[in-house]
Parts: sequence; C-alpha cells; structure tokens
Amino acid sequence: MATVISYLRFSTPEQSKGDSTRRQTEMAERWCKEHGHTLLAHNRMVDPGLSAYHGVNVREGALAGFLKAVRDKKIAPGTILLVEELDRISRQSPERSLELFLGIVNKGVVVVTLNTGDTFERGKIDIGRLMVAVVKFCTAHDESAKKSYRLGEVWKAKRRNIDKSPMTSQVPSWLKLEDGRIVEDKVKADVVRRIFQMVLDGYGRSAITHELNRTTPSISTTRRSGHWRQSYIAKILTSRAVIGEFQPHTYIRDEHDEEKRVPVGDPVRGYYPAVVDPKTFYAVQSVIKSRRLKIGPSTQFVNLFSGLLFNAKDRSRLFVVNKSDSRQLVSSAAYHGLKGAAAGTLFPVLSFEMTPML
Repeated sequence: MATVISYLRFSTPEQSKGDSTRRQTEMAERWCKEHGHTLLAHNRMVDPGLSAYHGVNVREGALAGFLKAVRDKKIAPGTILLVEELDRISRQSPERSLELFLGIVNKGVVVVTLNTGDTFERGKIDIGRLMVAVVKFCTAHDESAKKSYRLGEVWKAKRRNIDKSPMTSQVPSWLKLEDGRIVEDKVKADVVRRIFQMVLDGYGRSAITHELNRTTPSISTTRRSGHWRQSYIAKILTSRAVIGEFQPHTYIRDEHDEEKRVPVGDPVRGYYPAVVDPKTFYAVQSVIKSRRLKIGPSTQFVNLFSGLLFNAKDRSRLFVVNKSDSRQLVSSAAYHGLKGAAAGTLFPVLSFEMTPML
C-alpha cells in the first residue's frame, strides 16, 4: 500500500478558525477511505498563513521540508500527495509553478487534486492533463496578481493619509488601537522597558527569556505562543517601533521573479507612541553589537519536522538546537524555562531524518 501524505494550506491564520481546515481535512480522509488507503497523523502537512503567491510556503514551513525530503530521496517513489487543488502548492508565475509541480511528479510522487479527482503521475501525464495543470496555475496566479494590485492601490492611498489615521489595525503587541488612535498598553509596554533595562544590566537573551517566563508568563507580548521566546526577545530589542518609528513596506519581484518585501519611502517618526527613549535604545544596540549576539533565524539547516513533533510529557513542540556539534530536538517549553516542562530530554535529529516516512 502506498504512503499517503496530505498538504493543507491557507493564506491567513484566521482561515484555520473557519471552514478551510475542516473542508480540506475531510476531503483527504474521504479520498483515502474510498481508495483503501490510510492517512497517518504524522503524514499530515499544514502551512497556516503562508502565501503561495509570494512563494513563502516553498521556502519555509511544511511544504519546504517536504520538497527537501523529495530532493534528498527520503520520499519513496509512488508516494501519494493529496491537495485540495494545485493552487495550494503554488500561485507563483505559471512557469515557476509548473516547474515546481513537475519537479515533484518527476521524482515519483503521485499528486492527486481532491477537488477535481485529477491524478498526475510520472509517465502518465498526457497533453490533456498537462493543459489542466497549466490552466490551473495561470488562473491561480492571475487571481492573486489582481488581488495584490488592488491591495497595493489601497495601501498607497493609506500611505498618503498616514498623518491622518493609522494605516492598519495591526500594531506592535505592546500597543493597542483605541478610538482610531494607537496608544500604549501600559502593562506590556512596562515589560518591554524592563527587557531593555535587563540588557543594560548584563542579562543575555536566554536569561531574559527564562526570567520572564518565571515571573510574567501570562503577559507575554507575543500574541501567539502565550509564553516568551528568545526569538521574540530579539525582535523587540531590534525593533525601531519601540522608539515610535514605522516603516511602510511593499512587495516587488526580483531578478529571479520572486516576491520580496521591501521598504517604501522613509521611516515615519512618531507614528507609534515611543515606549523606550532613543538613548536607551541605542545603548542596547551597542551592547548587542559588542557581545556579537546573533539575532535572526538560522540558515544552516532546515527542520523537516517543523510543527510536526511534540513532547508527550509537556505537550510543547520539539525544535532543533545545536548541542556538542550535533543537532538535537528539545522541548520548546523546557528550552524557554516554562514551569512543569520536561527538561533534560534530547533526541538526535539525524535519527528522525534517516527514518523513512511510513
């Protein structure tokens, strides 16, 4: 019996709360039941909020890990990939989408579109099926391009009126929107100021993270995790939003026809209420530079199991750390110092990567 892998993607995290996840999940389970296959829990890939138009899902997340596994021949020929429609894989330019799609099929993966029941298999794609794929990718790209253009025009108008009203309701999590004005969230802003002072007092990011998770885990300024993470501490410490600056951005296509988010115009000073004075902000930047602290994501390897593995004891995700020149999976709760976490348990990443998907 062939291995079956399902791939779910939706453009915004809000869609996960609606019908998108249920619909795609039920379609995959129904197909497996009708064709005598079993869809195992660890073979369900989900990319919530990752854009296929900008190619984000191809560069990061579950699909990126799957593509790497295909290239590394860790996905056996004959494996079945279930998607609601081809545009779940890509909405980039038709030529890039087709290249990506055929690259998967040519490695022996059988792609099934649940919405139409089409099957794309190496050596069995005739002119009719190929035209179906081309039309799907062209249509998906055109739809996204039109939405992107319209949205771009809306943002241009908002930038012209930036001195009159906020461009968006999305603000840094230590701020909030009240009656059309951006104001400080006093409790969370105090924590931001505390973070900056802790750096000046000699604390590193790891020590700050553990201290905040010990003393104030319930008022983490991040909206998603519910606790403090080193990556978010790093983001706060380098964000010029804390001194009131806002940098508008837009997307452009580079020479490789890839979408890139780039700044538009000069930063707008005074757009946000400043929660840290400039003297403190620049003092902290000097400390960061002098300590040679690396702030930013690692590009040395790709975690194939991002968002897929969890610690059975504390229910937190397992993620990769470097220990003694080897990569280990560790409980994120333990790593960030949460009370009751399963500390001290490490699993070698290599043993997981070398295990074929069942």
